[in-house]
Amino acid sequence: MNNLNLPPRVRLRRDLVLRTGGQRGGALLRFIMILILFSSASAEIIHDSFYSNSLLENREMDIYLPPDYQTSTDNYPVVYFLHGMSSSPADYSFMLNVILDGMIAAGGMDPIIAAVPDGRDDFYAGSMYTNSDLYGLCENYIAFDVIQYVEANYRARGTRADRAIMGHSMGGYGALRIAFKHPDLFYGVVSLSGFVSIYPFEFWRSQVLAENGGQAPYTYNINNGWFTLATVTAAGAFTPNLDNPPYMVDLPLDANGNVVPVVQELWYQQMPGSLSRLDPNVRNLDIYFDCGTQDELGFYPMTEFFHAQLDSQNIMHRFESFNGDHTNQLSLRGMLAFLHLDTARNQLPVESPANVSVPERISLLQNYPNPFNAATQIEFSLPVAGNTRLVVYDLLGREVATLIDGFASAGTHAVRFDGTGLTSGVYLCRLETGAFARTRKIVLIK
Repeated sequence: MNNLNLPPRVRLRRDLVLRTGGQRGGALLRFIMILILFSSASAEIIHDSFYSNSLLENREMDIYLPPDYQTSTDNYPVVYFLHGMSSSPADYSFMLNVILDGMIAAGGMDPIIAAVPDGRDDFYAGSMYTNSDLYGLCENYIAFDVIQYVEANYRARGTRADRAIMGHSMGGYGALRIAFKHPDLFYGVVSLSGFVSIYPFEFWRSQVLAENGGQAPYTYNINNGWFTLATVTAAGAFTPNLDNPPYMVDLPLDANGNVVPVVQELWYQQMPGSLSRLDPNVRNLDIYFDCGTQDELGFYPMTEFFHAQLDSQNIMHRFESFNGDHTNQLSLRGMLAFLHLDTARNQLPVESPANVSVPERISLLQNYPNPFNAATQIEFSLPVAGNTRLVVYDLLGREVATLIDGFASAGTHAVRFDGTGLTSGVYLCRLETGAFARTRKIVLIK
């Protein structure tokens, strides 16, 4: 079939299937695309704009509204998505009208609103979503203005338990920065190939020096290459200096190509691994980040450093590595991130045996991990003993696994479900005991 003969809506989604085919999760993504193409549900993207009190100017923002938004009176959770450097909200439209449409149509996640605010600046390649003398109050713009506008003008649930923040590249940094500095605003944060550390810095330094002639003395010019532009952009956020022309920043490298320790330390204090120490409530966040092992920007060892920092601080998090570069498999990774946030939001706290010996109510918890590859754990609680069935079905209602069918004692139970032999897709786990019945969506990816 010739792609040019397809309607734009179908053409975009067919291209996505072709790009991700054969990679991990490709079967599930193709399954979701089929559901999209044959679904009558139609989501809506609003190209909105509003006045930012923090930046003292109008700003654009793309708003994704789920398929049932216009026909229901429901209020929705919100995910705020921050775009990358040298890009705009429009560059991530596939995250909205493909990934979210697909997952909601497939029944893999609850309907949500997604907001993609404009994070560009008037000087270089992006604001880094940071308050700066050069760029303005860009952090406040996201943390206060954007959230207030969305919740005042759309049917958004205005609680921490229904807000998450997510981003790619520069936006991944911004998401972590804002979540770590304002953990009272969000339940979860996701960074996809984010700029999360300046250590190790040698690869980045070597690229900047190579772009600028490879020999001292160096005169750094943003037109010489991406690494130089990105360095000046980051300096505009972390070490602005309005008295230092031509770029009005202090760079972490001097004219001889050596690291400037004072500037490097100021940058280090703005990295997520340092910001995570400022507020103990960071520990209440669900933290998820990924990076490709062949990231051409040198982000993978930086992400490993950040991972080690959180480990040393005993902060729970999930770090996913994949075989690819900075943007490789971004569609699939976005899908996994949205699924992770959906699971985190629906996850009920497990009562501690030290505090209570018998659960007060019947409950079926969200499986973990979700999505899962091969095996996952499902927990449920019973306040009284009784006959119990725990069964997994496919979306056509066919029973694929019976985990429990018989007497179960009072208490909290954990059951392992092995999906070996099943195809990738969305399944339904149903608990029945007495007059109680509860169903959870679980997602298998191979």
